[in-house]
Amino acid sequence: MVMTCSAFQLDDGACALAPAEASERQHPLAHASTAEPGGLEPADALSVLFGQAVPLSPWRSSGGVRCIRRWRHGGRRGYLPPMRGHLITVTHVGSGMVILTRGGKRVAGQLRRGAVSILPEGCHGLVDFTGERECSQVIVPSDLLRRCAADAGIDAAGELMERVTIVDTTLFHLVDMLTSGEAQTPPESLFREQCATLICTHLLRRHLPDAGHEEAESTQGLAAWQLRRLQEYMQEHLHAPLTLHDLAAQVTLSRHYVCTAFRHSTGFTPYEYLTTLRIGRAKELLVASRQSISDIAAAVGYGTASAFTASFRRATGTTPSRFRSQR
Repeated sequence: MVMTCSAFQLDDGACALAPAEASERQHPLAHASTAEPGGLEPADALSVLFGQAVPLSPWRSSGGVRCIRRWRHGGRRGYLPPMRGHLITVTHVGSGMVILTRGGKRVAGQLRRGAVSILPEGCHGLVDFTGERECSQVIVPSDLLRRCAADAGIDAAGELMERVTIVDTTLFHLVDMLTSGEAQTPPESLFREQCATLICTHLLRRHLPDAGHEEAESTQGLAAWQLRRLQEYMQEHLHAPLTLHDLAAQVTLSRHYVCTAFRHSTGFTPYEYLTTLRIGRAKELLVASRQSISDIAAAVGYGTASAFTASFRRATGTTPSRFRSQR
């Protein structure tokens, strides 16, 4: 299977991408001191990002786990301040995509039912949402996770791995159960306590950096280390020609399998993922620089301004020039 465009041809051609810059540092909140030492509570950080209060449940587990009931949001671009505690987000209904830019690197994911994101304590950055979704969140105190790890004899010094819209069916259903309804009766309260404990156990089992605790996201998808390696490789080789063969070689898989497995794990083909990163970078240059459309096209890997304009229009519904004039 060959997927082509004038700026990217996975099997035969090359894709040149401009390096991601730490554009989140340009956001006015990026240098602002947080209201609380060590970061904001995750619910407060989400309120800053979306400019609205989120429906934080009054329920709290004995270990301090909190949950945010289902809520909806549309497209949004803003800065997520550093958080105090781990945030797990699941998408119940969604369309569009999300791009997280942090430390000069950009990670993209598709907003679809079942997508799970894990933002560890201290995570922050520029977040760009397109489309709409209905989501819910669970907040896990970092000290609780460390205590659970110690009880289980697991070294959790590295804390959780950052994940963006991965497939984890078990975690999705656990969060869905915990964030649905309220603990109004003793049996319901007991159920929620057990559910919170299972979430902590599952995070330790599946989402620590230690490869000994990692498993494949799905029998049809990539293992966690493989997905991480491919995302890092893409970021590290944005200027170099990048082919599907190059990607497959990083994880010792066939070209066909890596394309299929990457899509299963992220919701994107490798081509779609790289295009998302290119368009995200182009948006930043259109807003923050005075470069011409032709220069920006070259900077994000397109051979001609017309090819860039066509790709930009497909992704955003508007042209680069109109996008710039509206900002």
